[in-house]
Amino acid sequence: MKKYFTFLIIATCFLFITCSTNDDVADSTNDTNQTDNTDSSTDDTTDTTDTVTPNSYFSRTQGDQWNYESTTSMNETTQDTLVVVGDVVINNDTFTDLEVNMGNGGFMTGLFSTGGLREIDAVLEFTGSLVFPIDDINEITIEIPLITLYDETVAAGILLDQVEQTVTQDIDNIPVTITTAASTYSAGIDQNVTINGNTFNQVIKGNLLINTTITATIIGIPVTILEAQDIAVIENMYAQNVGLVASDFSFNYEFVDLSPFGITLPFPQTGNGSSQQLIVSYEVAADD
Repeated sequence: MKKYFTFLIIATCFLFITCSTNDDVADSTNDTNQTDNTDSSTDDTTDTTDTVTPNSYFSRTQGDQWNYESTTSMNETTQDTLVVVGDVVINNDTFTDLEVNMGNGGFMTGLFSTGGLREIDAVLEFTGSLVFPIDDINEITIEIPLITLYDETVAAGILLDQVEQTVTQDIDNIPVTITTAASTYSAGIDQNVTINGNTFNQVIKGNLLINTTITATIIGIPVTILEAQDIAVIENMYAQNVGLVASDFSFNYEFVDLSPFGITLPFPQTGNGSSQQLIVSYEVAADD
């Protein structure tokens, strides 16, 4: 519309100049008529551009609250509550700070509580930490400086963002180097989604994949103990003006079998599991 309006103004000005040139050789009666027509044309030229408010899929007003039921593949059930506590400044940028009432509840509520969120023009970004347990003692920690979780303008199946990181840490007293790529993908938009009796007119979906490779130095020899693989896949749904309403999390890993070389890793060689979070109730300002 703005480009069209600019073109119209230029065309009107050109017409005015042309008509003024003709006026120099026309009689006074024609001069009067030409002036009247020009005024009428100018009056009819108006800017009808409408201001469109971008959609939001995550309410972030202080006091907003979401209650979830989280169920694991072992049929363990917890009730998680996520609350907006205010703003937090991270690396000189302002994010929304959220807290969860449980440390071992659903994956996404736990993830949100480690950092901050911000949404601009239906684009949600997150900064924080991803933590994956290998066993009851050891875990992999991945720092996420900033990653896009959804973008309304991106079609389903398209890569939204990717953050790569290489860190060194100890797993059961073994120094290891962990190389990770956290990737997010758009998964489209659904209409009229019902979850636990709550119906949402519009829901945006986004997926998060964690691909990891782990190497270690064992008896002075560098060894790849985890070949590159997607150790976690998270599928999320966010309702318009509400926030996260559903999340499916699954993890699976398999360390390299080093027993033929006389090496036994001091933690489980394989691991897998899954969990699901579904909204039960919520109180958010943006949906009032």
